[in-house]
This record gives sequence, structure tokens and C-alpha cells, in this order.
Amino acid sequence: MVGRLWGVKVSYLEWIAFGLPFAAVSTFLSVECLLRLFLSPVERRMTLLQPTTVTSGGAGLARQPILWIAGGVVIAWLTEPVHGLDATVIALGGALLATLPGVGSVAFGDAIKSAEWKLLLFLAATICLADGLTASGLNRWLIETTVDPLRGTGLGPLALISLLALLGLFSHLVIHSRTARVSVLLPPALMLASTARLDPLLAMFVLVSATGFCQTLAICAKPVALFAGVDEEGYGPKDLALLSSILLPMQFILIVVFAVAVWPATGALLNTLHLQLPGEP
Repeated sequence: MVGRLWGVKVSYLEWIAFGLPFAAVSTFLSVECLLRLFLSPVERRMTLLQPTTVTSGGAGLARQPILWIAGGVVIAWLTEPVHGLDATVIALGGALLATLPGVGSVAFGDAIKSAEWKLLLFLAATICLADGLTASGLNRWLIETTVDPLRGTGLGPLALISLLALLGLFSHLVIHSRTARVSVLLPPALMLASTARLDPLLAMFVLVSATGFCQTLAICAKPVALFAGVDEEGYGPKDLALLSSILLPMQFILIVVFAVAVWPATGALLNTLHLQLPGEP
């Protein structure tokens, strides 16, 4: 979408350069909140014991085929500019390798039977919903009704960053699909960025990072819904609401800090490295 609207393509390596530091810091802080909200001091000091499992590859990391397959998939994603294979094709290839007899830890038939088909159908429906928003012209109507009034307000870069972060963080309560959330919110965000003299890539990273927050209700995210049904003594609506009340303001502050200080520095570093590549004019 950024490529179509602004002619700028973000490679997989660039996504990692911008997204991995944010993901690492966000994960660390979120885990700390989880430990302190739901575990007692005694439980936090307990030693975690890894359960012993029997796998087809035997003991040891070197004898775990699934780790090699996962590593190969990631390397293939990173080297996409070299071989030109689509990321989806690479992922499907890795999934098929993981079900080969004598290689993977699960048979193909068992993997099909154990798949969460309800969640997969829900995901397929949300992708169709995102396409429908574009085809029906609803996203254009949303742009016209939201962007035009804001253009004359004279929003500065920091105010726009805060606005985009808040819209993205709260959007999961209305649109229960990240694909649909981004499809609806990203075009007006990019148009607003141009009026506020804000880098469109920076606006995109702010919005995409914020739309990843979806822990308030189990239906707001497929992984949350999936793990909510695993254990009867697991988390419930009250636990999710409590966690969201802590994580949402923390995520807002983190996104603003990264947008103001970290991501611009990362972009400048990538531009410097790109200019110094050998063999380029």
C-alpha cells in the first residue's frame, strides 16, 4: 500500500531493522507487566523446568529438524531480493517440509486435523472484508470524512504521531482484524502525514505498531482467542481488561518515543549504509 501510494518499497530487512528493536523492548516490558500482575513474588522466583518431550529428531538442538526448517525459512525471507520468491510461497514450503515423513515432528494428516479451522476461516473472512472495504469505496469515504476536516487544523508532527498511535491502539475494539484495521486506517494516515510534513514511512510504522495491540478482548486477536481456550484455568475477560489497562498506555508512550527518537535515527543509518554500498554510482 505504501508502494502504491508513495512509490516506496520496504524490504524484509528494513522491516526487521525498524521493527525488531520495538518488538524486543515491547515484549520485555509486556512480560514484566504479566509477571507482576498475575504472579506472586514466590511464583516469580520459581525455577522454570523445561518439560521433556520426545521428538523424531532425538535430543539436542542439532537433531531438531523443525529448527533447521524454521531457520531456513527466515533466511529465505531475508534473501528475498536475491531469489525473488514470495514470502508466502516460502512459508508454505517450510510448512510442507515440516510434515514430511522422517523430517517433521507431525504427519500431514495429523496437522490438518489439529488445525484451528474456525480461526483460519475467520482470518480468510477478514481478508475478504479488507478487500471489500477497498472495492466498495468505504475506505475512500472514510478518508474524505476524516482527513479533510483534519487538514485545516494545522497538526504538527508530534500531534499527528500521537493521534495515529491512539487511533491504532483503540481500533481493535471496533475492527477485529489487523488486516482490516490497516487497510482502513493507513491511507488517511499517509495523507495526513503529507499535510503535517511527517515522513510517510514513519507514519506507517506508527500506525502498524499501534494496530498490533489487541489484547482487550479475546475476539480482538486470533492468538488471544486460540490460547484462551487451551486451559480452563487460563485467562478470562477480567484478566484481559486488567492487562490492557496497563499495556495500552505503556504501548502509546513506547510508540511515541520510537517515532520521535529511534525510527528517524534508524532511517538515517540505513540511508547512510545504502549510500556506501560498493559498486553503486
